[in-house]
Amino acid sequence: MRLGMYGELIPESGFSRQLLEGVVVPGSAWRSHDGLMVLSTLENAAGPDGEVSPQWHVSVSKWPDQRATPGEVRRVLTCFAIPSYREDDPGSGIARHLWCPVDPDTRG
Repeated sequence: MRLGMYGELIPESGFSRQLLEGVVVPGSAWRSHDGLMVLSTLENAAGPDGEVSPQWHVSVSKWPDQRATPGEVRRVLTCFAIPSYREDDPGSGIARHLWCPVDPDTRG
């Protein structure tokens, strides 16, 4: 598992850093050769039990406006070495939101 300057997960392979004009996030953006877009941040967020703790948040979509397939999500999980996750997609958008607690004892 590799971490960026904000504590966010960064890929071990398969993605190039993407600069997003006008987007200010304490994390990083990444793009694959076939258009997968990933925003990676470290956030204090509530887990399923309602307790707030540091969690890695990886948001996945496919350029220009598609939802990532289950196979593409698995590829992101591998490239970013995400040890465990839960998916929480609260809106009707195209992004798939993957969450992983930093503390291994709180992972499901």
